Amino acid sequence: MRSLHPWPTFPSNLTPPATRPLALLFILQEWLSLVQLTTHLKQLSADNLLAIAKYLDKLLLSSLNNPFTQTGGSLDKLCFYCGILLQASNISDETIPTLLETMRNATVKVRTKHLSWSKQAAQAKEEVRQELFQFKQNLRQNLSSFFSALFPFLQETYMDENVLLYLIEHREAFNLFLGPRAIENLLRIFFPAGIDSLRETICNGYTRRGFAAFYTQQEPLLSALDW
Repeated sequence: MRSLHPWPTFPSNLTPPATRPLALLFILQEWLSLVQLTTHLKQLSADNLLAIAKYLDKLLLSSLNNPFTQTGGSLDKLCFYCGILLQASNISDETIPTLLETMRNATVKVRTKHLSWSKQAAQAKEEVRQELFQFKQNLRQNLSSFFSALFPFLQETYMDENVLLYLIEHREAFNLFLGPRAIENLLRIFFPAGIDSLRETICNGYTRRGFAAFYTQQEPLLSALDW
């Protein structure tokens, strides 16, 4: 799992308990970005090679034609933040690094092949379509497996108000990919006592840090949560 992290440096002076939820927030954000990219890829025709190349480059660290570019891709950002999370976590797990490496290698392979696809004879077009279809399917499956592998790390920081609020605020986007009520079911596992326990955890977290007014503004999100 590699990364040149050509984006803003992650704070280095945080304790592990403070590092874990912050890294998770970045991971969840990049995961949603990847889901959006795969959705766009899924809608593209195999004949639209230029558009496909554009989205593949967004997945990678940089354009293969310019390895020194300072534009970070979603997969490498995800690798970077996962590396930080794994170092700060008390959980030892190789599933996440393996999945990330698998996704990145598959993307590099398809992106490299793209360079020759425009020269393919008409009879080879069907093979191109099949390979792209398989790549898209595998990528989405790996992203789903990645979120499942993230569960122990979410459970490790389930009391963090920022992580909880992010999941609630973006639950529709998560559920659209993971399945109906996926986030609601996840929160029910973390808070078997009910939604009042979830609400109290988020309220106490923000109030303790002096953001009681901010929590009040977010209450409609909790009220809209279908427990």
